[in-house]
Amino acid sequence: MKPLNEIVAQNLVELRKKSGLTQQQLAENFSYSDKTVSKWELGYAIPSVEVLKSLADYYGVNVDYFLVEHQISAEVEKKNKSKVDNHGLIVGLMDAVILLIVTMVFVWSILNVGTEPYWQVFVWGASGCLLLTTVFIRRWWKNDKVSLLICGSLFIWVLITAFYLQFLTQNVWYIYFIGIPMQLIAFILFKMK
Repeated sequence: MKPLNEIVAQNLVELRKKSGLTQQQLAENFSYSDKTVSKWELGYAIPSVEVLKSLADYYGVNVDYFLVEHQISAEVEKKNKSKVDNHGLIVGLMDAVILLIVTMVFVWSILNVGTEPYWQVFVWGASGCLLLTTVFIRRWWKNDKVSLLICGSLFIWVLITAFYLQFLTQNVWYIYFIGIPMQLIAFILFKMK
């Protein structure tokens, strides 16, 4: 079951769109800012009981309507799916940009006569991609904690591997011990609500 703030947010969006109102128009009708309405609809805040009662009267529903999950319209569902698809494309595009930069650095190191090819840049690039993906999973897919844990864990170990490979000439295998408490912290954060 979804958290209450997401259920209220979904119902607020649905009713506002059915009424053909913008966030600005709704905000003006209730003497609030459009930023406040946006926070309600994103689930960052829940309106007070008095405001929910006013909204329920305005839309002609009971206050209970806001607290229960409803079948969302096909139009809103399609828009939400499109938004999620766009988020995935944005993450993929940013990761591709990182890999393009990494490849350019690698090719430059090959073309630069007298230097050894800098292949470790791919490991650093992988850790950058994993960090970026972890940040966006945390931002856009808050409820997908398993993916967040997996991606965060991969980031920790790939970053440690990048440090290890960068300083390969030195015997620094013990750097992997740093990963144990970091992994433990990631797991504890995963278990927290």
